[in-house]
Amino acid sequence: MKILYDHQVFSTQVHGGVSRYFTELIKKIQQYPDVSIDVSAIHSENRYFNQIFPQKSINFLSGRKFPGKYTLNYALNKFHSSRAIKKADYDLFHPTYFDPYFMKNFPSKPFVVTIYDMIHEKYPESFPPDDKTSQYKYELIMNSSRIIAISEQTKSDILDVCNIEKEKIKVIPLASSLDVHSVRKMKQDSGEYRKKFILFVGGRRGYKNFHLLLEAVAPILEESRTLTLICAGGDPVTVEERKFMRDLHIEDRIQHVNPSDEGLADYYKHACCFVFPSLYEGFGIPILEAFACRCPVVCSNTGSFPEIAGDAAVYFDPGNIDSVQDALRRIIERGDLRENLIRKGRERNGKYSWERTAQMTHELYVDTMNQFVS
Repeated sequence: MKILYDHQVFSTQVHGGVSRYFTELIKKIQQYPDVSIDVSAIHSENRYFNQIFPQKSINFLSGRKFPGKYTLNYALNKFHSSRAIKKADYDLFHPTYFDPYFMKNFPSKPFVVTIYDMIHEKYPESFPPDDKTSQYKYELIMNSSRIIAISEQTKSDILDVCNIEKEKIKVIPLASSLDVHSVRKMKQDSGEYRKKFILFVGGRRGYKNFHLLLEAVAPILEESRTLTLICAGGDPVTVEERKFMRDLHIEDRIQHVNPSDEGLADYYKHACCFVFPSLYEGFGIPILEAFACRCPVVCSNTGSFPEIAGDAAVYFDPGNIDSVQDALRRIIERGDLRENLIRKGRERNGKYSWERTAQMTHELYVDTMNQFVS
């Protein structure tokens, strides 16, 4: 069984959850004796891509910057993908994102699509008016052979939006790629250093609810002489964000960093807690990353979070500043609560692995091929 994955996420992400998912999936699933795989990208600067195809991980015009470089690189990969798809030298196709460029004249082959969330449908105001993700996603959902949903919440949301049979969807959860055992020790690795900061990870726009978090955490930071908020990953802090922090008198208590995987695991390991205030997520890999690195989790009580974290997190209402503050104060002030959450988080994380993701995906591929042949 030959599986073809396309270029999309490896052309658009240097790093990120979706490219991480496909990298881990491909690494594990290519170990099955009945599977061979290919990715139809010829140039990629994705951080994880060289783990699966080092011979293809060529930085496009490395060292040169010019207007349109990104667009040109994407176009070349898309052209190569279109040719590979049309050639039909594969048994099953799995696009890595939602551009339906391949649908026109698509050969008689089954294809599987992974739906990560229905955020564009639930929070359209968080995206530009000309964003076509919902339109593209709907087209692939309706025309795919099978659908992978990364959580029960995502499956439910798909069924709310699309008139399809629920049997077409299989829930296959994700996992964490971070491991506390592979983390180097920080120089300030002491009880005094630990718990000096709250950790926030990822993007900060729209439904990520970062501004409300700032309002909630401001009094807590002001009350403490040492506590800070570290924001890991995401885009550089904007002028508007800086002004908002300044107006709250906490600009000097917030730090933005872009760590490596090892560095991110360090931050999880040494944080007082990890806070995840999103209004909605289809899964929430950072929760499992925190669990793996023995970091207490405090997060929203919405979307897939209760499904993923279970009883291993302190929850809050992401629309209520007092609720966020109360949850943070509880976890900051109570060492016994933190230790209990760390223990429960390790147990919870044991339910998720990329091996399990690959096994369930392999079963779906086989089932899809059998249905297609019959």
